[in-house]
Amino acid sequence: MREGLKLLTALLLLGAAHWTGERSGAARAAPGNPDQLAYLPEGEVLKAASLGHRNLMADAVWILAIQYYGEQRLTTRNYDQADRLFRLIYTLDPTFKGATRFGALVLAQDAGEPEAALALLTRAERDDPGAWEYPFDRGFILQTVLRDYTGAAQAYRHSSELPGAPAVTRRLAGLTFARLGDRSSSREVWRAIYDEAENDVMRSVAERNLKNLDMEDAEELLTAGVERFRAEHDRLPHDWAELLDKGCVSHLPPEPYGGLFLFDPGGMRVWATTHLDRRMAQERDVFQQHVRLAHRTDGVLPPSLESLVERGIMPFPPLRPMGIALDYDPLTGSVAWNPPWPATEKRNQGRSPV
Repeated sequence: MREGLKLLTALLLLGAAHWTGERSGAARAAPGNPDQLAYLPEGEVLKAASLGHRNLMADAVWILAIQYYGEQRLTTRNYDQADRLFRLIYTLDPTFKGATRFGALVLAQDAGEPEAALALLTRAERDDPGAWEYPFDRGFILQTVLRDYTGAAQAYRHSSELPGAPAVTRRLAGLTFARLGDRSSSREVWRAIYDEAENDVMRSVAERNLKNLDMEDAEELLTAGVERFRAEHDRLPHDWAELLDKGCVSHLPPEPYGGLFLFDPGGMRVWATTHLDRRMAQERDVFQQHVRLAHRTDGVLPPSLESLVERGIMPFPPLRPMGIALDYDPLTGSVAWNPPWPATEKRNQGRSPV
């Protein structure tokens, strides 16, 4: 029995390695191809083949899911297979709470599939009605992604009534409709997720989102400071220190990822360079995909990114924050974002990986 289980697990991991290796090469050319999971059997097949050791099989698929998530974070950020992977883990081991909660966060936050996340959590909540974590996570997705504050309050209230629920569930259950929509309540939830995280990956996701909230707070503080300075002095400040010297801000916050803060006079707002790079990386990748679409359709590369708008392929021209445009090479079809500041996240500058 033990030797058979070892052989089966080895075969699963071999198939997983084959699949992830194939995906690494194919993701750029054909992201979202479901055939790339052909080597991974369905849940019922793995349950039958696990010889009664479903939790070990779930661990193997969990390793695959983490590899997949990490690879997509660094390349295409296409999480089209995440739903299947995390449903598969749940089918194999419904008690693997850390995988279920992490899967729901990935689906809601990264994959843009909050309904799939809620379906996974609802399934888990039905099978384990005494676990406070599942309605808590459901409330968080309703609050921060779907902006359903009534549903979020109900989910938090239900979570707070279950054994072992931390105090944060009771605080969130008591918040008003307006308070559930502010940044401070989101911070409280991410802090609770960080404190209760059952694995390092989930803790890392929570830490990243806490940093994102700090970054948004800092941008908002500095933007308000610039507006106040301009109203009082009829000009823009020479530097950030002048905001502090004139009492327009209470402090100068750090950029959480080590980047810079820049004032965009066109949009009359302050950007963290990390935030700006992320936004422009998304813009870059969308235009790169449509350049390839136009190439496949016409047989030739478009002469410029603006020509995609003229032909109705893209609804809007590319953004030009701070007056900086995306770089486009009409000879190769390559789209890149090359701003004049250092990258805090390398994948968000340079050529598109898609």
